Amino acid sequence: MIMKKPLILEKGEYREVSYEELIKSLVAMGYSRPTNFLYISYVNGAKTSVTIDPSLVLPKWLLSDDVNKASDKERYNLKLVRKDGSINADVVLVPPGEQGSNVKALESRRAKLQIEAKYGTATIKLNSVQASLADPYILNVVAGDNVTLYIPSSFHGPLRLRASKGYVSLHGTLPDKSIPLGDSWWTKESKWFVGDISVLGDAWEGDEIVVHATKGNINVYYAEDLEFELQDKGEVTGACSSTSTIAMSQQQGVPRNVWQQLSQECAQGAIYDSNERQPHSKCLPGTRVDLLRTLKEAAEGATDERQIVWIAGESGSGKSTIAHTLADELREEGRLAGTFFFSRKHTKRSAFEHVFLTLSYQLGLQHPIAREVIVKAISDDPALLSSEKSRRDQLDRLVIAPLQALALQWSDARMSMIIDALDEGTASGIHHVKPFVVLLAALIRNPSIPIHRIFVSSRSWPQIRSVMCNNQFADIMRVIRLEDYDSRQDVDRYLRHAFDEIYESHDLSTVLPPGLWPSESETLMLSERAYGRFIFAATIVRFVDQDQPQDRLRLVCSMLRGDVEQVWGNIDHLYSSIIEDIDLPARELGMKYLALIVNLAEPLCPSDLRLFFGVDVYSHLLPFSAFVSIPSVSSSDLVQIHHISFRDFLQKHSQYKGEQTDKRHIHHVLSSACFRTMARLLKRDICNLRDPSLLHEEISDFAQRRDAIPFPLRYSLRHWLHHMKNGSVHGEDQHNLLDFLEKRLLFAIETYAVFGELGTAVELWRSARKFIVNWPDASFPRKKVALALLYDSWRFTLDFFDAISSSSLHVYESALPCCPAKSQIRTTYSRLLEESTILIVEQGLGNHWDYITGVIQVGAKVEYALHYRTPPVSLSPD
Repeated sequence: MIMKKPLILEKGEYREVSYEELIKSLVAMGYSRPTNFLYISYVNGAKTSVTIDPSLVLPKWLLSDDVNKASDKERYNLKLVRKDGSINADVVLVPPGEQGSNVKALESRRAKLQIEAKYGTATIKLNSVQASLADPYILNVVAGDNVTLYIPSSFHGPLRLRASKGYVSLHGTLPDKSIPLGDSWWTKESKWFVGDISVLGDAWEGDEIVVHATKGNINVYYAEDLEFELQDKGEVTGACSSTSTIAMSQQQGVPRNVWQQLSQECAQGAIYDSNERQPHSKCLPGTRVDLLRTLKEAAEGATDERQIVWIAGESGSGKSTIAHTLADELREEGRLAGTFFFSRKHTKRSAFEHVFLTLSYQLGLQHPIAREVIVKAISDDPALLSSEKSRRDQLDRLVIAPLQALALQWSDARMSMIIDALDEGTASGIHHVKPFVVLLAALIRNPSIPIHRIFVSSRSWPQIRSVMCNNQFADIMRVIRLEDYDSRQDVDRYLRHAFDEIYESHDLSTVLPPGLWPSESETLMLSERAYGRFIFAATIVRFVDQDQPQDRLRLVCSMLRGDVEQVWGNIDHLYSSIIEDIDLPARELGMKYLALIVNLAEPLCPSDLRLFFGVDVYSHLLPFSAFVSIPSVSSSDLVQIHHISFRDFLQKHSQYKGEQTDKRHIHHVLSSACFRTMARLLKRDICNLRDPSLLHEEISDFAQRRDAIPFPLRYSLRHWLHHMKNGSVHGEDQHNLLDFLEKRLLFAIETYAVFGELGTAVELWRSARKFIVNWPDASFPRKKVALALLYDSWRFTLDFFDAISSSSLHVYESALPCCPAKSQIRTTYSRLLEESTILIVEQGLGNHWDYITGVIQVGAKVEYALHYRTPPVSLSPD
């Protein structure tokens, strides 16, 4: 027979190569040399990259016993089996070698591949080299969980996909080339034919794929649709023709980058079971029974009626605990679409900007169909990730659109979303509540999506109550008031359970017989004073659960025993009682640092607090451990208040106010701490990378170097402007800002790039300029210099974004030398130009920044340009 040769891509053109050249290239890319009749029984889940040549004849004495036992017709060219875990296989089928006898012996036979992961997942990339040369093949896959299959575009034949307890999905352009042949309700098998069906006869000896997932889902892709790129790993640039589908994972395509950007922009800590929300608070078994039953019945709903269920209750009534418990139960049942738990303790969770991004991210995690829709939407309009983008656009394209794509998959499930602590999302103003609820109403009223309930919990503030009870939401709003459910017995049960745990953990059995601590009268009195308020009871438990719990129990009982009924359950009264028992010097110093910690944009661990404030605050916080979570001094766990009610307490009780607890003064102190931290830690080449010619991804230990940068510096870079905006402006603030801009601006841009937060920097420079432009000129003599540097830093970061984000040292090596000759940033940092740089520009620089910051092209024609100081420009339809 006439032997054709495979092609390789070299300098933009294809040329024929020998069999050995082809194999050499594949080996350089990490694949095995060609083999045949390969049987592997796995003991681990390591990835297998193997090359199979179905024409290769091997002597029987080299083959395994399993291979030799099988007849020629039953023998597999490749069989991978793992009984107790997952398989990740990357398989290349190569055309016959140049041994004519081998080809003649097997030319009429299909290659047979069998892959089994009986109790795990299977991820398989199947690649063929040059369709015109490749042998036909049949692939059988059996897995206990999800199957993800990437097939070559040259595949031509039937797909038989059976997901016994899951779904089957074809993705990308594959559905366009596939003809559905129906499915079986009984066997759960779906069939398609890929390619030209006119060639199909009574018998089929071409390509065929059969997949069975006993418990999971099946997702099939063309490898090309994922935009992976063949790497230049050996002497030969490529090993395949233009129809090659070797899918290498060393380099991420655009969709993966888009997904990573979404993961960074959303509020990960707002997902109900996130690590940021540790310790997770769940209802104690046997408590809140009636309330949870009501909520579960609301979630299940006997009709198709769609509702927003508002769970209203006062501070400390257990709303978040109830929401978490409900979320846990719905997720177990597979009926939880997404959650967002607001918190004033964390900047990203204290406003509405990140809600729809976070819900979208969770939808994408749950189903690849949703993820495809989301990635495409962001690829088409990257501004969807911006806080300035219309919330309605974000809702429509990042939440409603993927939900519509899931309508079939979730048609039988009554899916719910949970939004907790709505009142804590009002950091930017209570007036944002109604527009947000209007968007939730639009979501729940949309009949094309499979969401039937949205649970929203909050305090019953008058402003929120007026929104939730507005007539425009009457048809979809159901109100559940916690005050309608008596929780006093539940609180009593909680206290008894907590005291039993304290008795065990402190080993009190050595000094007190079981059942005698606490006394029944003490338990009853504390339960009565708690008056059904869980936060009240929890604060008592935290106060007692320290050194000498017996003495602490007696102390808290003496504090509360004489209280009149009017203050029962009053958490502010309990806070005051505990604080007033602390010695005055320790109380004043502790309250000073508590006020600072409560107003941090995000919590810090003990060692980071010490580095940020420059003093050891740990010992000053210990007397307040009933209100604040205080891990061990060496722990990486965060120091943060247990409940938002303590922040409210600090803000409204005058006896603890003063300059040290005035909110504007606090933010001034925090902004000063940010500038001090940056002055102390920012420097050129902060990761000691040394070589600017290397990209970050080419430095093997780049992640370790980045993560070694102290977190207080990252905090300061993120939040110095937040604290300055919320603080009282002093001459010290102006001095700190100018000192930062004139001495450390480029170091800051480098560090933003190291952290992958250049996008944050762009927005920060612009926001800072808008903020200080209103400062009086008389009080800030060098205001023009500061404004010029902020404008330059914005243009600098934008214009050189790609280079700097890939290699942070190019701040100095290429970006600064290319700055306009008369720009303020070049003038200010001219000293760095005099140091060694890769690039020296001798002529051709403009004096000022170009007015064009971006160009939009339609085809090859430039349609219009954008400029920062011009009004918006519109495109005509033509």
